[in-house]
Amino acid sequence: MKFSTQYNRKYHGVKGKKFKLPSMTVPDMTLTVLELLQNHTRNISSDVSQLNGEYFETEIPTIIDPLTELPEIRKKLEEEEKALKERLKAEQKAEQVELPKIKEKLPEVAKKEPEAKNHASSHKETDDA
Repeated sequence: MKFSTQYNRKYHGVKGKKFKLPSMTVPDMTLTVLELLQNHTRNISSDVSQLNGEYFETEIPTIIDPLTELPEIRKKLEEEEKALKERLKAEQKAEQVELPKIKEKLPEVAKKEPEAKNHASSHKETDDA
């Protein structure tokens, strides 16, 4: 495979293309390096898109020797998975114990709400009269 460069004798350049549409650049929209630094140090935001890092509770391991470190990392992750599954089961059991208690209270609350609404509507009727 050969590449055409300016150092080849047979290469005479490429004509390129002409842009016929009007330019979309606006004069004086550029900032010097000094202005960029001053804006940065003064915490003045610019229109430059910036990617924010994502940080998680678990650290991502840097593996130097995959043959010895991968089994250790796998074992550690499996232990964490097991602990999280046990925690999830405990939370689900706690929910199952709490749910009937909440359901028992719901009819009481539901009965009190219509009474309060009826009481409020009767006051409105007497105020209108």
